[in-house]
Amino acid sequence: SQISSASLNISSWQSFYATVHEHLSGVIDTSNLAVGIIDNNKSSINFDYFVEDRQEGVPAPIPLDAKDSLSAKVIRKGKSRFMDADEINEAYSKNKARVSGELPTLWVGCPLGKRKDPIGLIMIQSYEINPNFTRSDLEFLETVSDVVSQAIYNQKQKRNLEISEKRFRVISETATD
Repeated sequence: SQISSASLNISSWQSFYATVHEHLSGVIDTSNLAVGIIDNNKSSINFDYFVEDRQEGVPAPIPLDAKDSLSAKVIRKGKSRFMDADEINEAYSKNKARVSGELPTLWVGCPLGKRKDPIGLIMIQSYEINPNFTRSDLEFLETVSDVVSQAIYNQKQKRNLEISEKRFRVISETATD
């Protein structure tokens, strides 16, 4: 797939996420899509990619332990979540969901990474009266999130290998002097 191919040669995360977004938009409505990544301290979620037709700018980081954040709950539980307008309204009215701006009529979040080693999430929301998103679309999004997760893990491994090689070179050059 296009996403798998793009994951092999990532020049920037923004361009990779844009490729993912473009590929998804050919299949499902992704007018409002975000990729949230856990920071290095594992304390908050930063939205590294954010496209929203009702909100300007990227949201502030969300604490990973926030009880009223749907994104944080998806990451902590390591489980996808599909919420329609009724579920969103109920969660919001019970202070179990924080929303900045207008309430969406659909909210979908898929974790990135493994449950024991989460790295973030892909999130889609809609403000349409009858959003055209089904549970089978969620399964497709979960498959894409697995590919994105693998790309992130592979890039981390590549970076760790490069660091290790540099250390080895320094040690071997120092030892021969």
